Amino acid sequence: MNIVRKSYWLGALLAATCVFSACTSNDDANEENTVSSNYIVVSSKVSMSGNSQAATVEVTSNCHWKVTYDKGSWTDLLVTPTEGTGNTVLTIESSVNNTESDRVVVLNFSADDGSLPRACTVTQSAGDFQAELSFENLEGEKFTSSYEETTKSITIKSNTTWEADVIFETEEEDRNPWCYLADEKGSGNGHFTIVVTDNQTSSKRSAVILVATSNKSGQQQYTSMIVEQNAAPLPTATIEGTVGEDGVTISINGKVSSGSKYNLTDYGYCISRDPKPREKISMLSGASVTENTFSTTTKQEDGYTYYICAYSTTVVGTTYSEDYPVTLPGATPGNDDNSSPSLTRR
Repeated sequence: MNIVRKSYWLGALLAATCVFSACTSNDDANEENTVSSNYIVVSSKVSMSGNSQAATVEVTSNCHWKVTYDKGSWTDLLVTPTEGTGNTVLTIESSVNNTESDRVVVLNFSADDGSLPRACTVTQSAGDFQAELSFENLEGEKFTSSYEETTKSITIKSNTTWEADVIFETEEEDRNPWCYLADEKGSGNGHFTIVVTDNQTSSKRSAVILVATSNKSGQQQYTSMIVEQNAAPLPTATIEGTVGEDGVTISINGKVSSGSKYNLTDYGYCISRDPKPREKISMLSGASVTENTFSTTTKQEDGYTYYICAYSTTVVGTTYSEDYPVTLPGATPGNDDNSSPSLTRR
């Protein structure tokens, strides 16, 4: 009897132990299933063509999630939405890729507590890239300046890197350039500055500015403009003469001007019986000026016609007035006697 009872209790104890173990195992499994039941599924890669401006990423999930990303140089990238619950389609928006290389961004997904990290790499390839460049504030692709030193800012519209350079017409200009550039390198929209120095010559001068860009294959393309600088004005000179009462004295009155911002470096008159050759008699005196008048007298042998003229000189050159004939008594006046003086360069 005791043996039977002991066997009964032993069997009951074993059965209870099995039931308890089974329940414990099921509870653990349920708890484990509960922890791992949340999920986030996204594609690991998404590709966009260079000319495409939109793409999508499908998010498959049963929990709340969020996405973060670092734009880097892809400044116009926009991803919406940046968080959600459950299945969602993300939209990726961007401009056409006009750069010379692919653009890449990594979208990092996770649950609110940072668990379930997932990553999706979005790549936009370089587009069918053609370098573009234009000058925005020029008429006829030309900049014309006065003879004086001038600075001009040129606005550039471009979709790539660019570099400007001045091309002169002569080797002498290469050695002694009169046109310089500042900020001559850039990328995208920008500007460069043209600096033109004083023109101290009586000739117009010009140069070409070439702006180089590169297309996707690395081939250089050029856009050009012309810089033209006007000549500096030559000085001017006028003169007149009268015969004194004694018949041998000639009174001379002259007027000279540089015609520009440059000072007169010399001025005066010439007198001779023949228009050429002639010797200059300087009347320069006092401080440097850009214009002046002078008066003087000279005694000459009577019975002859004398030709007088005024001259004026600057760094630009020398100008002679037209000859003004003065006939002293006893001579036969020429046909051009007392002709009105005018300006001419000899």
